[in-house]
Amino acid sequence: MKKIISIVTCLLILLILTGTINAVSCGETITTDTTLENDLKCPIGEGIIIGADSITLDGAGHTIKGKNGAGIELASRTDVTIKNLKIENFVYGIYLKLSSDNTIINTTFSNNYIGIMFELSSNNKVLNNYFNNRNNILHISSSNHWSTVKREGKNIVGGPYSGGNFWGKPDGTGYSETCDDEDGDWICDERYYHDNLNVDNLPLIIYHAPLLTKSTQNNLKIIIFLAIAGIIYLVIRRGNKKETIPI
Repeated sequence: MKKIISIVTCLLILLILTGTINAVSCGETITTDTTLENDLKCPIGEGIIIGADSITLDGAGHTIKGKNGAGIELASRTDVTIKNLKIENFVYGIYLKLSSDNTIINTTFSNNYIGIMFELSSNNKVLNNYFNNRNNILHISSSNHWSTVKREGKNIVGGPYSGGNFWGKPDGTGYSETCDDEDGDWICDERYYHDNLNVDNLPLIIYHAPLLTKSTQNNLKIIIFLAIAGIIYLVIRRGNKKETIPI
């Protein structure tokens, strides 16, 4: 029995060292691929610090919730992927300094003072994220990529196409909450300019399923048209009959 326990313990240690199982705590610096196994509440300081290049932090749908500092901090890092996270209530959701060629995708930023802070950090990809913060983005001498080409596929807010990001505000005045969508594809008709160097070409709109399918809507339009045409025909016919009545 002791031998079996020893073997299991060794296997668990090996899995942790290889990044397959990760018990991450607040303020920890990670240097290998990491998948969160639980939510983190970090009332003091940073959430997670990225301590190596070319690694992935997969939130697996978990939440990092804080009060001060940054939810995730990258300093002088490249080729890092951050995905599938919810980051809430920090001063900075993610803080990048001197960090380029990283990817932030499928992540929700809510109730942070600043969603993402870029300081001298360019050529990062920020795609299919949900922003709803007091200030969603702040740039200091940085130029980044905010959208890809329009493709079919469910996006972070339930729409039928991927493209850019959702831009909300706690008071409901965010760009994605107030933009026009004349073609009904659940993407804003106009680009969203943070500034001339940072533009989301395909800002997302939260998808609300129509009460009727498009096919049903078309059939209903035909029925209404025929009903109106029938009413007009009856009115005209009745008018003609009145004109032929002899005096």
